[in-house]
Amino acid sequence: VEDIKRIEVIRGPISAAYGANSYLGIINIMTKHPSDEIGTTVKLTGGNREVADSYLNVSSRLANTDFRWTLGSKNKSGFDVQEDLETDNTDSSEATYSMLRTFTQINDSMSMEWQLGYKEGVNEQIQTLDPNFVNYLEPEDTDATDSFLWVRLNQDFSRNHSGRLQAYSERFERITEWGACILPLPLAEPCGELNQNLDERKTEIEYQLTSSWNENLRSVTGVRYRLDQLDSETYNGGYSE
Repeated sequence: VEDIKRIEVIRGPISAAYGANSYLGIINIMTKHPSDEIGTTVKLTGGNREVADSYLNVSSRLANTDFRWTLGSKNKSGFDVQEDLETDNTDSSEATYSMLRTFTQINDSMSMEWQLGYKEGVNEQIQTLDPNFVNYLEPEDTDATDSFLWVRLNQDFSRNHSGRLQAYSERFERITEWGACILPLPLAEPCGELNQNLDERKTEIEYQLTSSWNENLRSVTGVRYRLDQLDSETYNGGYSE
């Protein structure tokens, strides 16, 4: 949240300003530009239910490159017990994350931007199987990992014509594996491994040319390639793209 500069919500077609897939509206979350601030920010937050968050940001300039680097963590116990104050209610979470954004002015008409980020953590889950019939051999926790990489090359051909080439890749991974046994029956105690694993990936390459012909007319042309991948035995029956 500390890295967000502002959020725009625009309803209706606006492809001329934001490109493909903005024909119904956009929610544009803009993070702070590397050149917006210079300095170091440290923030520590603590509170009830074992809330313990940390945030470190370093913004500076190296040669002709502005950069903004963030490192942080988030921890909380959540609501560990039900309202009766006796029943366990696993609800805690912990995560660490890091993000880097750079901006390099190559010359008067060309610039390059990079953004990359990584987060990993653990989300405790409420056991979904009936404890009267199932014995959990290990907790049903979720190991969460998110990562992304974005790069864009900007070129101004003239005051009214500009192009940009950008590539983007992200991965959303959730590993939820646990073992469980059906409570003893007269003849057997069947056990097995269960999972709700999910691995989503998206890769996108786009070129866009924007031209302003006069104060009332603007055109946007471009081409894009996008690949969506999903791998999950539980939700998708395996891998697909």
